[in-house]
Amino acid sequence: MGMVQGGLTMGAILSIIQFVLVLFALLWIKNVVTNYSNYRNVISNKRIALGSWVRLPTSTGYSDVRITSLGFSRVLLENEDAVINIPILQFANMTKVILKKSPENVDEIED
Repeated sequence: MGMVQGGLTMGAILSIIQFVLVLFALLWIKNVVTNYSNYRNVISNKRIALGSWVRLPTSTGYSDVRITSLGFSRVLLENEDAVINIPILQFANMTKVILKKSPENVDEIED
């Protein structure tokens, strides 16, 4: 009647498992390459380094934060009120102003 009688064979199950593992490996490699590319993009900006002050827009105005950690996948930003941990891709693409000095002594602002 055209119906499959044997069900899934062990060879078919192994093929599915191999496909899933290869897919996982490819997605992991893509993630590593993307994070590294974004990290290089951020640190290639000579004005951004550990200890740099950045002005980020918020819904109520802006917030001045200091970069305390810069990794392949995350950026840690701190100010007197909060600690912000954001993905490097989001930090690379967000609108920000890099301050020349700390917010208390800011004279000029770089774009």
